[in-house]
Parts: sequence; C-alpha cells; structure tokens
Amino acid sequence: MFWGAEEENSINKILNGGDVDFYEILRDPYCVEEIRVSNTKLIEFFTRQDVMYLMFNEILFASSDDSENVAIEQQYFYAQKALNVFTALNENSLSKYLEDETIASYVTEYLLTDNEKKNSLTIGFYTTMLETLFRNCLNIMTEFLKSTRILEGLLRNIHYSSVVEFLSNILSYATVTKKNIEIQGVLDDHHFTERLFVTFSKQKDIECYRNSGQILISLAEQLHEVYKLSGNINDDIILRKIYDKSQWTKLLNILTDVSLKNIHVLYPISEVLTNLLNVYIDDRNPSKLYNYSSSKDQLDISTVYDTFEYDKIEELIRNKQHSGEAYKYDASRCVSTYTGKLFLTIKLIREKDILLSDKICTRIMLLLAATYNSSDSLTQINGINSLVDDETIAAVFEFFQSISKSSGSPYMQCAIKDFIRNVVFYANKKDEGALILYILSTFNLTGVLLNEISQIQERDDNVTHNMSLAFYVSLLKIIYDGANYSCSKDIISSSLVDDGYHSEMKETFKKYPQFIFQDIFSDFGGGEYEDEFYDDIEFTNHRVNSSRKITHIFPDGRTYETTTDSLNFENYPCT
Repeated sequence: MFWGAEEENSINKILNGGDVDFYEILRDPYCVEEIRVSNTKLIEFFTRQDVMYLMFNEILFASSDDSENVAIEQQYFYAQKALNVFTALNENSLSKYLEDETIASYVTEYLLTDNEKKNSLTIGFYTTMLETLFRNCLNIMTEFLKSTRILEGLLRNIHYSSVVEFLSNILSYATVTKKNIEIQGVLDDHHFTERLFVTFSKQKDIECYRNSGQILISLAEQLHEVYKLSGNINDDIILRKIYDKSQWTKLLNILTDVSLKNIHVLYPISEVLTNLLNVYIDDRNPSKLYNYSSSKDQLDISTVYDTFEYDKIEELIRNKQHSGEAYKYDASRCVSTYTGKLFLTIKLIREKDILLSDKICTRIMLLLAATYNSSDSLTQINGINSLVDDETIAAVFEFFQSISKSSGSPYMQCAIKDFIRNVVFYANKKDEGALILYILSTFNLTGVLLNEISQIQERDDNVTHNMSLAFYVSLLKIIYDGANYSCSKDIISSSLVDDGYHSEMKETFKKYPQFIFQDIFSDFGGGEYEDEFYDDIEFTNHRVNSSRKITHIFPDGRTYETTTDSLNFENYPCT
C-alpha cells in the first residue's frame, strides 16, 4: 500500500496485541483506509457487539467538558473518528449493527428521547449515520420507516438543519423506481406532507417554517426531474400531495387573514408557494417568452402560443396524463382566486408598518408573479373575479396608484416587473389576456407611470441615475413591448391609443433612453436620434468623468462604496 509496510501493519499489530484499546484504534491515521480495503480483522473488531455499543455511545452520546479553552473539534474528536469509521463500513457490516435490538432502538428512537448530551452536532452525526444506513441498507431502513417512530423523531426535530437536509433527500436514496414509490407510500402513510403543511398553522420559530418549506420544495424538485425523464406520473404519491389545493387553501387563508395574527409566518408561506410554482416553468410561459432584462433582441412573439391544454387540466390530472406541470397550473388557479386578498394583505402590512414589511410585501408580489406565469385563461378570469368587493378593489387600485411606494426597493421593483411581464405576455391562442386590459384601463397603470415620471422631472433636473425613474420607464417599456410583440398586442395597443398614451410613451423613451435598451431607437426613425444622444454624452474624459463613486446605504445604516464607469448601462439592475 502507498503508505509503506510499517504503517500497513500498524492496525494489525494493535489488534494482535491482546487487550485492544478502542480509542487507540480510532487514533490510527489509517483506520478508515484499512476498512475501505476490507481489512478483515479490523472489520471483525468493529462488528463485535461491545465495540458496536462503544461506537454508538461515542457518536451519539459523546461527553464534552464544555471547556471554553478546548475547540469543539477536540471535544468531539473521537465521536468524529467513530463516525468516519461507521460511514466506511459496507452493507454486511452495517446490517450486523441493525440486527442488534439495542442499536436498532438507538437508530429509531434517538430523536424522541431526552438526553442532556444531545445537541445540534450530535444530531448532525445521527443524520449522517442515517444517510449511511439508507444508502447501504435501504430495505432494512425502509422497514424501519414503516414500523418504527423514526419519521416522528425527524419531524419533531425539523428545526435542525441536518434533519432538514436528510428529509429533503429521503427519496434520493432509492435509485430504483419501485423502491422510490414504496418510500413515497411510507411517507404518505405517516401523513408526511400534511405534517409539513400544518407546521405553518402553528406558532413556531421562523426557521421551522422555512425548513418545512425547504423540504417540500426539495421533494418537488426531485420528483419533477424524475417524472420529466419518465414522461408520466403514473405511480406518483407525494407530488400530488405537495400541490394539493386543500393544503394550499389553508396556507392562503393564513396569508390573507386580515387580522395578521402571525406576522412571522407570512414570508415563509409566500416563499414556499412561490418556489413550488416556479419548479415548473415551461419554455412558453411568459417569463420565457419575454425577458425584460434582455429585450434588446426581442422578437415578435405575437404568434407564439402556449400549447399546454389548460382547458383539460382536470382530465389530465384525473388520468395522470402529464409529468407534473398540471399540478402546478391547478395550484396557480387556486392562488389566483386570492389575487384581490393578496393585494389587500400588502396594503394592511404597509399600513401597520411592521418589521420587515417591505420584504414580506415583495415576497407576496413574487407569489402573484409566479401565479400568472402561465397562459391559463381561467387563472386570468379568477384574478378579475377575485376583486369581489370595494375593499379588495380599493387595495389593488391603491397599489398601482401609489406605485411610488414600491420604487425605493430594487427587489420589489423586480417583483412588480415580473408580475406585469407575466400578465402582458399571456400567450393563449383561444383568447387574449383579460387581466392586463383590466390593469391598464380600470387601474390606469400607464397613466400613473407617466404622471410619476413628470413629477420627477419637476422635482429633479438631474435624473441621470434616478432609480425610481428607471423603474417607471422600464415598466412602460414592458407595456410598450406588449403592444408590439405579445399575443395580446391588439388590445394593449388599442387601449394605449384610446387613452392617448402611445405617443407620450414614445416621447418618454426618447427623453430617457439611458433607462432602456438601445434597440428602442429603431422605433424613432433610425440612428439619427441615437447619434444625437451619444454626441451629447460623449464618453470622453474632457466631457464627463470616466468613473464615479457610488455609495449605497443599507437599512441598518451600513454603507458600501464602490467606483464604477459612468453611464454603464449594464450595471443597472433589472431594467
């Protein structure tokens, strides 16, 4: 072996020396390597019953002197060494551990027992052992899942990151489809997804909410990849539970509760629902058809339609004739019925001026954007029908009329642009998008944007780097492109012309070309105006400084300074 003859025999010398010191074996630098090359004597040593007990006690119940002068790595030195040995054992050796009733009880009951030595580090050791056992002894561990309380212990300790990581990957340990479905069935028998969803209805630490959501999202992503390859969901059990509308309705009711009883749960709910919707994004969803960050090369997509059979969603789900995307669109329909209430929630949060209100409102706006990232006519109709009373209509009206409240946050800006883009570039061949016309006509978004721009002009002559102005102009650009390139271009264009905004928008683009991409100049009669614009700003040292200092002030008062090239269009985020 590469470490030489003397080192090669060091383990065997210890094993042949009479009373073998467990800790001396662990200290040997080649202990793990010897196991991996199947050192028979060493493997026999680590599968002796007394040594197996020592292994588990050292890993899971390691003593710490809690000394501030001793690094954590030193306090758990032997525990880590023992864990390294355990993870190197093969299936036959690990099976011997599981055949011992005492050790089996450690495996299945560890997280359900109170022990003063149990902490985040030892729980991390435990989940590493579980991962090793699942990878090597899947059949035995699957039976443990069925017949013991191992899942109960994991779900009760979901606030630990190592537990979250293990549960997020629990389906990945089964590489054979049949075994994967079997594990899905076990999870379902234990109401696994329901337990995760119900977490959001309880008073918990915010990390607990986010961890529950992370597990749901990870499982959805894994199953999405599996079913995309197979082309069907014939044997699915868990994915449909993750997108179950009854569970989503419960979360949406919490999210839109006007009493705002539990502020801490609002962001995690919005986050998990948004990310679950974003697991499935088709090439012909609005966000793929038009990307406002690269609209310079935008093509006319007015004849490009989403081919998904939205009118047959219920049939597709019933007959399992899809690979998961029908679940997403069905869930989008559910969320769309709460459109008005979600805008009302944003209004109430802003009025209460609660901590992190901007962050929560942005996440809700991203949920709305994800909801309309499809070309489902029923989703659009649901959105309009959700404005059922004066309160919700007023909330939406106020949101767009006071859009300046959103202009100070780059993240909220991007969320709003995502929402408008997805509504504008609706691509259903059977009908034109109704919601964008509602937003443009009833809530007069275009007029509001033009008015905000004119007010900035009156207040500030130096608008070269005005973030709010950039936001308003880029929103106008999305609407303008919708009137030229989208499937709904006829109704959008007619609306803009009828309201007298079309020519005013073009004049705005001519006035502030630094906030849009250069291709817009082609709409103004070729390169003459473009040449004039570049003559005015001349990127030369004697006309303007070649660099400028930017100071960003964070909400907590910290500042960040950097130097950047003047008028570097590529550095403008989300425009």
